[in-house]
Amino acid sequence: MIEKDELKDLILRRFSKKKIAIYYGVSTSTVGKYLSRYNIKIGRKKKNVPNGKICILCENELTDRQKRFCSKRCCISFLYKNEYSTSTNSQKHRGFEKKKILIDTLGGKCEKCGYNKNMAALCFHHLTGKDFTISGRHNLKIETLLEEAKKCVLLCNNCHMEEHYPQLVINN
Repeated sequence: MIEKDELKDLILRRFSKKKIAIYYGVSTSTVGKYLSRYNIKIGRKKKNVPNGKICILCENELTDRQKRFCSKRCCISFLYKNEYSTSTNSQKHRGFEKKKILIDTLGGKCEKCGYNKNMAALCFHHLTGKDFTISGRHNLKIETLLEEAKKCVLLCNNCHMEEHYPQLVINN
């Protein structure tokens, strides 16, 4: 069975009936039946719109040089709905995956206080010979990043700042 939300998502990503059929391993007529059942239109043109072009997200009429979206808002909404549809978002996703591997390699928690709730709050503190700042967004092989991570300890942001600025500690 093809779910309505999944089908809508594939259509938003500009899949044709044929591509959807291949994706699900069914015939194009089966896809057509589901489209009819869910009352989903796959065509991008509207007959009552003068130029026949509509926004792929909100179906408003496109004007002048607009090709896919009627506004910046629709474009951004579409990209957030299809999180990994652009190379930038794909790179971000790969960066998070690399950072997760590096964090797991170094124990998965802050070495000082044991914090382990949010990956974004953990950072790599170099103890010796820093060749480069570790970031999952580096376009480097994971092996290279792991070599650099061996020179580090994992600290949460608070402990990391205390490590770099011990003179600023407030004594109560």
